[in-house]
Amino acid sequence: MDHELDILMPYDIEKAVNSSIAVIAVRPETNKIDYESVIIQAVKEYGNPVYMANLNGVLLKHKAVVIGHYTCQFQFAAEAKYGMRGYPEMIEAFEKKFKHDFNSAKIIGSLEAVKNYQDEIGLSSEELFDLMVPYEDFLEMYGHTVKKYRDFFIVDYDIPAILRRYSDSTNILIVAIAMNDAGMQLNTLNRAIYENFCANGVIKIIDSAKRVNMRWFDQVRRTYHISHNHIEAMFDLKDYVFTEDKNSIGFSDTPLGRKIFESSGMSKQEFEKKILNFKNNPLQYVTSGGVKRLAYLINEGVKFNNDGIEELSIAECCDLLSSIEY
Repeated sequence: MDHELDILMPYDIEKAVNSSIAVIAVRPETNKIDYESVIIQAVKEYGNPVYMANLNGVLLKHKAVVIGHYTCQFQFAAEAKYGMRGYPEMIEAFEKKFKHDFNSAKIIGSLEAVKNYQDEIGLSSEELFDLMVPYEDFLEMYGHTVKKYRDFFIVDYDIPAILRRYSDSTNILIVAIAMNDAGMQLNTLNRAIYENFCANGVIKIIDSAKRVNMRWFDQVRRTYHISHNHIEAMFDLKDYVFTEDKNSIGFSDTPLGRKIFESSGMSKQEFEKKILNFKNNPLQYVTSGGVKRLAYLINEGVKFNNDGIEELSIAECCDLLSSIEY
């Protein structure tokens, strides 16, 4: 057994690219048999695995998996105000929420907060991760979060703690599930897992007491990761699926990626470069309904609202990504 990578089920490309895929990853703190069993039991009636592996922290660090998965958030956590300044839409959302002038506001990234502002803020990475603020002091926009604490506005509060949790001794289980019904929403899996945790009564949702008043899909965020839509699933598959030689698969080896590639007219090298740019820079301007707007691509494939969850189909996600000027 390779201590860095233990593939329990190799990736079945042909079955995967003709399916709808959701990637499930346990968190480092829930990489335990009891948590894994609750998750696997919940999803087995909706689909079958096309990939299973245990990834070790050494591999995650060597392949820069965590940084690659949160590239945009790391950039803002390091230089928040500089990052926001490039997007007028973010400045507008900030000023509308907090009723505060952007230029004079003390906006800092979470990495800046723990490194450079200890005297003023005094929070460790874990304390910042656990910090709960009232609704009026919290903003979620374009894939980023802002928490007002004292007179600071801290962007992407969770990044320092995430960095610390993925050490060389970390192990995480990754499962890619191919849905039995290609038209079924990926969030069907998420809901099934949530309900199985609730029914179990013994295996707890992490921080359930603190998050009890949140929407059900926000309650489970700290217990496991799951792809919420086809765009996120394509990026998750690229991040977490490895071959025996420890290389990640291509975007064209994913269901959405294969569909985009086949209609792109590009060479495989050109296509992979284009989608990698979208993954590393998910803040892009998309065109829908004849209107050009700023979008955080990873969230674009799904909408959470009071009426439920609406997911774009693979074809609709293909059209959305194809609308981006490149």
